[in-house]
Amino acid sequence: MKLKHRNNETINIMEKHIVCLFMLSFALITANAQSLKKASPEQSKKMLETVEKNVSAVKSIQCEFQQVKSVSLLNDKIVSKGKMYFSNGKLRWEYTTPYSYIFIVNGQEVLIKSNDKTRKIDAQSSQMFKKIAQLIANTVSGANLSQNSDFTVEMYTLGTKYVAKLIPKQAKMKKMFNGITLYFNDNKNLVEKIEINEASGDKTTITILNPKTNLKISDSIFSI
Repeated sequence: MKLKHRNNETINIMEKHIVCLFMLSFALITANAQSLKKASPEQSKKMLETVEKNVSAVKSIQCEFQQVKSVSLLNDKIVSKGKMYFSNGKLRWEYTTPYSYIFIVNGQEVLIKSNDKTRKIDAQSSQMFKKIAQLIANTVSGANLSQNSDFTVEMYTLGTKYVAKLIPKQAKMKKMFNGITLYFNDNKNLVEKIEINEASGDKTTITILNPKTNLKISDSIFSI
């Protein structure tokens, strides 16, 4: 009886190992299937055309977002949440948790509100600030990828999704970013996740939540 019991235990252990190996193999196959695949030049051209055509139909976006910043020196993650509004090139990026901070791009004017203090910056007077403000607006919408003079754009696929990697060309941008990765939704008309790899080694991941498109957004949203 004891021998039979031990044999049953051995069989059970073997079955568990087989199940674990099967699950591990499945996980590896799935992970491999979902890995980034670089597009050929011909594929990249078609992908960019598809994205820009679809994005051009989106006149406004409003959504929530979650941002996770990994700080390399602290070996820690900072999580913040907020709301975003985008309409015809105007952008309101508002952090609500764990602090309040508002960043608005409205034409050549940039407004920043922090700790109940508001600053107004003329983006036209600072070429670098203008580029950064435009980059934020374009990154959110996914617009102007093929005509971006500041970044080299590499296109990838992730399953059925499109992914664009933006690699800075200019020395000043290289001091700030190693690269920015945009993950598009299945419809290829919205960015659903943004990864920003900073030159410092820090990494910021922004996930777009509950997006709504082409709703009328009041102009008052883009002022403080």
